[in-house]
Amino acid sequence: MASANRNRAHILIRKGRVIDPASGRDDVADLLIENGRLTRIGASLDAPGADIVEADGHWVLPGLVDACVHLSLPGSGRTGDIASETRAAAAGGITHLAAQPDCGPVDSTAVVRLIREQAGQAGFARIMPIAAMTQGLLGEQLAEMSTLARAGCIAVGNAGGKVANSLVLKRSLEYAATFDLPVMFRPQDSALSAGGCAHEGPVATRLGLPGIPAVAESVDLSRDLLLVEATGVRAHFQQISSRDSLRLLRAAKRRGLPVTADVSIQHLLLDESALEGFNSHCHVIPPLRSAADREALLEAVADGTIDAICSQHTPIGSSSKAAPFPATKPGMAGSGCAALAGLATGQ
Repeated sequence: MASANRNRAHILIRKGRVIDPASGRDDVADLLIENGRLTRIGASLDAPGADIVEADGHWVLPGLVDACVHLSLPGSGRTGDIASETRAAAAGGITHLAAQPDCGPVDSTAVVRLIREQAGQAGFARIMPIAAMTQGLLGEQLAEMSTLARAGCIAVGNAGGKVANSLVLKRSLEYAATFDLPVMFRPQDSALSAGGCAHEGPVATRLGLPGIPAVAESVDLSRDLLLVEATGVRAHFQQISSRDSLRLLRAAKRRGLPVTADVSIQHLLLDESALEGFNSHCHVIPPLRSAADREALLEAVADGTIDAICSQHTPIGSSSKAAPFPATKPGMAGSGCAALAGLATGQ
């Protein structure tokens, strides 16, 4: 009986395309999993009694890392909880999540401990908290970045909270650079984007929606890049959405600045046309841009200007999307993005 129980815990994945960036592997192979652990990889494996998974035509990957998720803690105004969100992530093959600092906000070690404890108790995926760069994400006083890093935060950022004062931002970057902490930016000029809910373009004009111009992103990105160059801090720019921003990033990388960037999956799959009919499920910030911006983002992923693709997962209840479009909460759950992508492509 013990032997039978052990065999049922064995899984043989056959003829999948095995992609492992760490070892450089990319070929068709079999994998044997015994008692939850990968034990063998080979061209043709035999494992009597194991459950067989035919993976021909599928990719077999290590656990994925999502660089941008907005989690739910009490008082965050979002649905779900850490257990439900990490369970959903694990079901999609994501084993590590970089949690934005707007769920607490993450400006105290108590919040960091709470996040890590709840994730550990759930046991589905590992959460890597990003610390708040300023107290309360208000952009005024520096948070205790080094203390938060010692508590387990992997980087610092201000999520959607802007640091309008350039002197405060410069000092924040200098502080982070002193401790070699990466800084996460989400570029969007507050004045240029104030009151907007859609890309400033023909669709927003036709629907009568207040627009957010693409220059709102590139203006803020320009300032951030200049301050990164002045301070030498390691910087990661999140949720890039426009062609002009990509030109700035390419130039910064050519100059050797320590910068990386990501794009959300919805900005690769959808454009402003998805808002037709006032589809509030596509109300996201930054907004879905033009078809030309979307094509430029796809090219940037292919040529390495964009270093990662994230979900920008934001758990929002259906009631928050039931109001008139400008009054709905911006954000999209990762599973909702996949469904909308299927609708957009006719699948």
